[in-house]
Amino acid sequence: MECMFKQVENVMIEFKDQQNVLHVVCEGELTRNNHEKYARLIGEKLVDFDGCVIDLKDVSYMDTSGLGILVSSMRECRKQEKWFGVRCDSKELMRLIQITKLDLLFPVAGTLDEIRNAWSSGACQMQGIG
Repeated sequence: MECMFKQVENVMIEFKDQQNVLHVVCEGELTRNNHEKYARLIGEKLVDFDGCVIDLKDVSYMDTSGLGILVSSMRECRKQEKWFGVRCDSKELMRLIQITKLDLLFPVAGTLDEIRNAWSSGACQMQGIG
């Protein structure tokens, strides 16, 4: 898959193939205005990959609907029997993810390799929301 950019409302989304992982890099604000379109788009792209990593490195703001995007993406991955993780190095976004305990449902780490290692080591299990 070639690198592809897609504008969804006020978010720029870049899709990359990184060693058969759908790497979704988001730039902008993840809010209720783009929740449905975003989750549907990831589901469509995921078919040809082993898993998906949502990269929040360029996300400037995320509300509860943004968290819903993560949960919807995780559900889509589980439905397709793929693994899922979130790359996040922002202290503010990480705090939001930890407060809501989403980090117990899927790996959240600073690098793609750390997320991949969490899955391959068996540290992550398909639990929680179905």
